[in-house]
Amino acid sequence: MILIFSLNDTVFTMNGLWERYTKGLIKQEELRWKRMWLTLLDFKICDETLSKQLAEQFLERLPLKKNLFPYTLEILEYLTAKEYRLHLLSLTGKKDNGLKINNTTSNLAHYKIEEQVRGN
Repeated sequence: MILIFSLNDTVFTMNGLWERYTKGLIKQEELRWKRMWLTLLDFKICDETLSKQLAEQFLERLPLKKNLFPYTLEILEYLTAKEYRLHLLSLTGKKDNGLKINNTTSNLAHYKIEEQVRGN
């Protein structure tokens, strides 16, 4: 399934969700499904159950993605050579972080990446 985000209203509303989350006004679980719900609303689909199912499937599949952004390895090599501390920032949890690091096509596990997990 491919989700297409409307970059007009949804991004603005998603920013509002993140702001509410960082202020502690909504819990992590609400943030997770409401970002899908807001996207579906752009397509005139108002279905909370479907939104929650999509959010769950998204989080199951996300850590299994293997592609990196262009120049990721070059940047990591440069930062490692300069002895910078590397951090992985995540809302999904330590279990998923290990999958993210180890499941890339280039295996990032040999870099010393500290995990920073945020959750409610």
